[in-house]
Amino acid sequence: EVVAWKWSDISFKKGIISIRRAESRHSKRNEQGEKIKGYDYIIGDVKTKNSRRNLPLSKNTLKVLHLLKDWQKEHNIHTDWLFVNTDGQRITASILEQKYRRLWKRLDLGNGGIHCLRKTFCTELALKGMSIYELQKLMGHSDIATTQKYYIKIGIDNENSLQYLEAL
Repeated sequence: EVVAWKWSDISFKKGIISIRRAESRHSKRNEQGEKIKGYDYIIGDVKTKNSRRNLPLSKNTLKVLHLLKDWQKEHNIHTDWLFVNTDGQRITASILEQKYRRLWKRLDLGNGGIHCLRKTFCTELALKGMSIYELQKLMGHSDIATTQKYYIKIGIDNENSLQYLEAL
């Protein structure tokens, strides 16, 4: 979703971003409809109705977005896309993933794709006490089971669990 964000999706006044689009990757095909080497990256609607959502932006996030907007102005980049290269071309998810993996490797953090950030974000919010229902809405999942199964990775704290059991 992040590579499909536009400046028009952000309300700095309200401190929200509207998620309405996502990028999808499609195999290239020749005139006969046969697959050929390469992919086309197409921006379209998000997958489900639940994926359409408004997300709150923290003060720090808004500051970073202002810096990004200023950087684009300084470099004479006139585009509605948030994430672009120095030529003003939109960065695809594939390119973003490559850049992220290189940085991850350079920082010697092992293996991990950019989706790890999303999972960590969700897990950290769960650890801070956000309800599973709120997390489902924030992540844009249609089914709460998806949020529970794939996004919340919390180890069992036996000592803490024992306190709850003893209180019964």
